[in-house]
Amino acid sequence: MITKKVLLDVDPGIDDAVALCLALFDPHVDVVAVTAVGGNVPPDQATRNVQAIIEQLDPPRWPRIGVASMPTLGLPTRSVQLHGADGLGNANFEVSELQHRHPSEKVICDEVRAAPGELTIVALGPLTNIARALARDPGLAELVGQIVIMGGTLGGPGSISRGPNVGPGSVRDSRSGVGISSGFGRSTPGSGPSSGYSPGSISSWARRAVESAAAPRAF
Repeated sequence: MITKKVLLDVDPGIDDAVALCLALFDPHVDVVAVTAVGGNVPPDQATRNVQAIIEQLDPPRWPRIGVASMPTLGLPTRSVQLHGADGLGNANFEVSELQHRHPSEKVICDEVRAAPGELTIVALGPLTNIARALARDPGLAELVGQIVIMGGTLGGPGSISRGPNVGPGSVRDSRSGVGISSGFGRSTPGSGPSSGYSPGSISSWARRAVESAAAPRAF
């Protein structure tokens, strides 16, 4: 069976938790790492949520975990807590203490370099980690097999403003303090949910993101 190497960059969030559930047990997907990023929840909580989800699911193969750090310009204030105070519906899972903590951007660089041209990055949150990985290793973009980004709308209202969000994560991602270059030779932009969120739309969107990453593509 042919599997695709995937790195999930997430800010769980119920939506990203659904994506992790799907990806970690998909026989066509080899999740080599899950990197946390601040977004739906602060960085420390995002890291804790990634660890909690993996520990609760106990998948056949445990991925590496990348630790989120605070964006240079901080996170925006959210007036609506769609995902609960802890991001996972106030489940408040207990987690074990991580012995080896590596920043998310380092894990991204390591995994891309370990499998040049083979790794698909599925970025489901702000692009802070992607920007920092590119700043850390400017030649990384040429080695990424594929990147799937959840962000931006063209035909409807966005989740940040009433108008369309033209760029992926156009508001929050600028807070990384590092610009995201257009150096990726191949990209598959994902279409995120608009401002009319519902549990059904979140789940179906997360499934589409994973399926898009797993689908074989010819470039």
